[in-house]
Amino acid sequence: MHKFVRKVLIEENIVKFKFNENWDPKQKKYKENVIGFIKTIIKYQLLYFLKEEHAKNLTEVSYAKNADGLSGTDKMLMNMSKSDEGDTLLAELNAEDIVEEIQKIYDIPISEEEVQYYIKNHHPSKDQIRLVSTFYGRIFGNGRDAKLVTRRQYIIMMLVLKNKLLFDAGVVSRDTGVVENTALPYVISGNLDGLMNTRIIKNAKFNESLEEDYQYEELNNSLYNLLNEIKPDEINSLISSFVNSSYTYCCFERPDLLGKKIVYPDMKITNELIFFLRSA
Repeated sequence: MHKFVRKVLIEENIVKFKFNENWDPKQKKYKENVIGFIKTIIKYQLLYFLKEEHAKNLTEVSYAKNADGLSGTDKMLMNMSKSDEGDTLLAELNAEDIVEEIQKIYDIPISEEEVQYYIKNHHPSKDQIRLVSTFYGRIFGNGRDAKLVTRRQYIIMMLVLKNKLLFDAGVVSRDTGVVENTALPYVISGNLDGLMNTRIIKNAKFNESLEEDYQYEELNNSLYNLLNEIKPDEINSLISSFVNSSYTYCCFERPDLLGKKIVYPDMKITNELIFFLRSA
């Protein structure tokens, strides 16, 4: 529309505009009607302008190079990247609205001081971001948009999720400090200590307990069956990553714990992850 206004209305027709010059006593108004003239231009020229703007010619997509050294495939990929940039812009606008909606849905008060604390001290790992994105993927409509949020938006999303998990664990007030009977909320808001260990656990006893868990079986064979067909060990790999890796506290309500290791049994974090993935 901006281009139509600039090119058609302004460049091509502004010289035809005539303002109040001749009074029509019968109609009791000036004969010149600029607004009516603009409406006529839009009515009869907009359709043709859009047809010309969006006209497309079918082009063969091949690997044969032209004089510039570009093939049809190269040109298609170049145009696809432009389309992706547009998708990113739409995703950013979508994220801004949805993050506000998330705060309304869960109604969890988050102070600016708390947001700034985590912006300064929380440095999420790939797996932490993945859990947050997985949880909000349904609200965003896809996982891509959930990953295209700003750092501030991510922090707000993470804090809403953390407090929801604490509430699910029976925590009524956030002023009680760290709760011992749950680990995942603190892991999600904590910091990775050292490098992420993605090695799949080979411990026979651990794997036997995992395979016997009906919730884990439901994850693989029902809820994430398509993912399991594409990447058979994906769920196990994610669980193994959190079990093998170490995280430290980053807790606004307990700043004295910043940097101290979060200690949790392997099966505890495993069970919490399985429950989280089932409900996400």
